[in-house]
Amino acid sequence: MTLLLALFLTACDTKATGPAGGSAADADSDGFSADDGDCDDADAAVFPGAAELCNGADDDCDGTIDEDATDTATFYADGDGDGYGGADTTDACTLPDGHASEGGDCDDTDASVSPGAAELCNGADDDCDGTIDKDATDAVVVYDDGDGDGHGAPETGRAVCTADDGTVENGDDCDDTDADVSPSATELCNGIDDDCDPTVSEDGLITTGGANHSDLQAAIDAAGDGDTVDICAGTHRGLFRVRSKDLTLQGRGAETTILDGERQNTLLVVFDGAVTLSGLTLQGGFGFTAGNIDARRATGLTVEDCVVTAGESDEDGGGIYGPDSGLMTLRGTSVTGNIAFESGAGVFATDLVVEDSDISDNVAGYRGGGLCVEGGSLEMDAKSSVSGNSADYEGGGLFALQAVVELDDTPVSDNTAVDRGGGAALQDSLLDGGTFDGNSASSGGGVYLTGSAGGGLSGATVTDNTATASGGGVYIDSDDMELDAVDITGNTATIYGGGVSVDGGAGLLIGSSTIDGNDAQIGGGIALDQVNSASIEGSDISDNTADFGAAAYADAARLTLDGGSVTGNAASYEGGGLYLDTGVELEVYGVDFGTGSSDNSPEDVYAQEADASYSYGSAATFGCDGRGC
Repeated sequence: MTLLLALFLTACDTKATGPAGGSAADADSDGFSADDGDCDDADAAVFPGAAELCNGADDDCDGTIDEDATDTATFYADGDGDGYGGADTTDACTLPDGHASEGGDCDDTDASVSPGAAELCNGADDDCDGTIDKDATDAVVVYDDGDGDGHGAPETGRAVCTADDGTVENGDDCDDTDADVSPSATELCNGIDDDCDPTVSEDGLITTGGANHSDLQAAIDAAGDGDTVDICAGTHRGLFRVRSKDLTLQGRGAETTILDGERQNTLLVVFDGAVTLSGLTLQGGFGFTAGNIDARRATGLTVEDCVVTAGESDEDGGGIYGPDSGLMTLRGTSVTGNIAFESGAGVFATDLVVEDSDISDNVAGYRGGGLCVEGGSLEMDAKSSVSGNSADYEGGGLFALQAVVELDDTPVSDNTAVDRGGGAALQDSLLDGGTFDGNSASSGGGVYLTGSAGGGLSGATVTDNTATASGGGVYIDSDDMELDAVDITGNTATIYGGGVSVDGGAGLLIGSSTIDGNDAQIGGGIALDQVNSASIEGSDISDNTADFGAAAYADAARLTLDGGSVTGNAASYEGGGLYLDTGVELEVYGVDFGTGSSDNSPEDVYAQEADASYSYGSAATFGCDGRGC
């Protein structure tokens, strides 16, 4: 039994001897033993028939190394030695001499041409991308210079090998449509970023003729006829003179651009020529004949979007003395807080147009606190106003002498005169339009009219004015005066004529007017004192109050009422409607004296000489004389 077991074990220990059935051992188990031709029986990857690889070993045991390897690389013949080959290739395990591992060389005869070369501006395809000079490394960036100032528009930048005409190599122009704007330009006072540097301010600059000047007078002197002097923000102190040229002085806004005379003399004097002032505050002028602006010898003066203030004159024109012969225009301007010891504290002028401007809080020692116009004309629009001015004698708001005054619903309010014409005083002048409200004076709280003849008032509204003596609304001291289409309401006088007071004169005509709700001691609506003749036509006189003669008190040689109405007036004593003093002749044609609640109280007519009272109804026609009605 033991012998059989030993024979079995011996048989089991016998192993295969390879494909040929040899008896040698296969140490690396690759199926081949040394006897079978395995040239490295310690490496299972090496045996006859194995794939030859580029690894420096005889993988297939054919006696050669790396021949016909299956993992060879392709190499490119590099004729110019630039590291890139052309079209000819070789497969090998290692880089052969005269070859390169990368191909794509479009000119293998020129070492400067290859896919790795830098593209240059040379008319060749240096980097072999199929284009010539594209994205060349030595290209220059150019910019269009549209205005030819040597600086290009930044948004037009591009790289080129050859610069086009009209291009430059910088792109720092902030306005390529204006040759005067570039980093090379000088910053001027013109509201433009001339030097393309937004950090550089224009404040304090004074420019004319494309150049800056050290001070305003130097700029004025350098300017040519018809030029503009641009004045940037800042306070420019001094006394300035314009001689024999038309000129515009243009600031950057009255809030920021200030001319200050520092009370040394008249701030600005114009010797001939027409001058325009714009966007400025003019202040601190102190002169004998004018305060801030003396333009008496100018041929014209325009002041727009300005403030004229704190000027003082020993005579006239504390704020502005306008041309003696020539038009002055105020537009969008405030004339305020000026003083004249005589006339026209705000403005003294011959011919004046005022648009969208305010004349306020000026003080005159004689007349025309706000405005004084002599021998010419005044036109003001509804956007303008005259308010808060005062005069020690007459014309707190305005005074006109031998002038035509046209006010297009211009408010004239809260002005005062010590003696006469709180709102306006006119001598030998015509006044049309305007709204006179809240003014006060001793006589003529709203309007004072005087002169030898030919004056008048039309189309005006006169309301809520006050006279400490006579003529709360209107005071007339003139021959041949006419009031036409005037609304006179709510005015008050302490003594005579709450609405209208007339003192003497050869003739008065009141037509198509309303005289309503006024109050005085004598003549609540109208007081006629020693008037030769007066005619009231087509007018309504209502709801006035007085002690005597609520609608009208008449001390006139002859009084005529033609049409209109006299209703609702009330007197504390006599003459609820009309009070006729001694010797008055009255003629009435078709006048409504009211009935019932619209009747006058205590009577329609009281005749003093006859000591008699009379009442009438609508469309009354009658006459009265010293004997009664």
